Amino acid sequence: MALRKTADDQWTSTGVKSTFIVDMPSDLLSESSSPTGSTVCGWGWYFSCSLGPQSTTESPILLGTNSTPIPWRRMTVTFYPHLIANAPYGRITFDVAVRHLRLENEIFETEMDLPASHHPTLGAYMLRSDESAPVTIEITVQFPKSIGLVLPSPRDARVDRALAGTIRGQEITDVKFYAYTRVGDGYVASPRPLFAKLSLLAGRSDALDTYLTAISESELVDLDCDNAPEEQFAGYDYMSDSDLDDEEDERSALVFDLNDVAPSPLETEMSIPEPEPKMVSSASKSAEIQGTVMDPILPETPTLPDPAPPAFPAPPMTRRMGRVIIVKGFAFQTWNAFLYYLYTHQVAFRTLGSKPASQSTEIPKCSAKSMYKLAEYFDLDDLKNLALNSLRTQLSAGNIVRETFSTFSSMFAEIQDIEVAFLLQRIPEVAIALGTMLRSVCDGEKPKAHDVLCKIIRHGTPAPLGRLSPGPAPGGQRKSKGRSISGW
Repeated sequence: MALRKTADDQWTSTGVKSTFIVDMPSDLLSESSSPTGSTVCGWGWYFSCSLGPQSTTESPILLGTNSTPIPWRRMTVTFYPHLIANAPYGRITFDVAVRHLRLENEIFETEMDLPASHHPTLGAYMLRSDESAPVTIEITVQFPKSIGLVLPSPRDARVDRALAGTIRGQEITDVKFYAYTRVGDGYVASPRPLFAKLSLLAGRSDALDTYLTAISESELVDLDCDNAPEEQFAGYDYMSDSDLDDEEDERSALVFDLNDVAPSPLETEMSIPEPEPKMVSSASKSAEIQGTVMDPILPETPTLPDPAPPAFPAPPMTRRMGRVIIVKGFAFQTWNAFLYYLYTHQVAFRTLGSKPASQSTEIPKCSAKSMYKLAEYFDLDDLKNLALNSLRTQLSAGNIVRETFSTFSSMFAEIQDIEVAFLLQRIPEVAIALGTMLRSVCDGEKPKAHDVLCKIIRHGTPAPLGRLSPGPAPGGQRKSKGRSISGW
């Protein structure tokens, strides 16, 4: 008996899935119990399977079609870290899926910490002696997202099909998205187009596929002659989106640019001399009247006859037909980076608080907050985790108060919990900034601060507050030895 790979390893952003078929012996009941290993998986580990003793009258019973007991043997699957045994990867997890095997009523290891020297057992199964269907095992090894592994992935088959379609004349784009680029006072403005191919976007999540299906059922239009959407849209739900340029800044920049190119007073007062009149001979005048231009210096150029019409007239210009969608929930910069991620599995985030820059041919960058919001909407866990990790690594004592009380934090409990925990660990460092923020809350400038205040009060622990420490206790009251967060 042996574990035989049925396909190449499948690589994801955080792990590797290996699929095996169990090569069964001709006589399962007489097969030896020595373990057999698989080929090397991932970048240096492997698995093994081994047979235990036959079932006995005291073993759990497997019944056949006629309710007669069927002999079986115990098959154990083990993980061997091998080349990664000493790697400082931290905790890795295992996910095992089997077909035509029954798991015994035992709990086995689903995770281990690296480096490690032991070989965890991933499962023990009851293998029927009369099993004729192929027995398959899928094992996925997941690594912590925090270690930042960049795992290789094979080219998507959808890309191959799309490229093959261009050979037959199919268009490489069949959908046109309009997304807004600027934010004004209560509205977004200035939509810009982005193009994509629907078949290259599907297959990431049910929510995204539902959205794309609705697009595919919309009306076909000429992508080059469509009507642009309204210049402004007032229903945007995230006006503090940093992927939107501020319209006032754009107007100021435009005025500045116009002043830069305006002519100087000296230039406006200068007169441009008129060209001298050209002397034309009587012969050339006569030629102009007759329709042939003659120059007294250059020799006469004969008029060529009109070319003959082509034997086959050129076909009319082919129209690019597709669907047009107006994106009203996400900014142009976010949608651009999202389409790039769906095509390439690569995403790049700007630093917190920075504004969008002009895009180049490199990976388009976007706000990690905006991409987290988009990934949450479409149930894209891998993309959401990438955005979350980017946000987590950028938190600091200098920005944590602002981020904790931001509109974005109030929209997502997971983000808010992380930021509250970070804030509570740095109370002495942020006491002054926090006091200023609490004054803004009391003045009504933070109407969505209720939840975050409740979490701070609930999870606060006694800590020295420096300038926020209480003054003398009123008469008749005893001054407490410590001051909890709830006492602010």
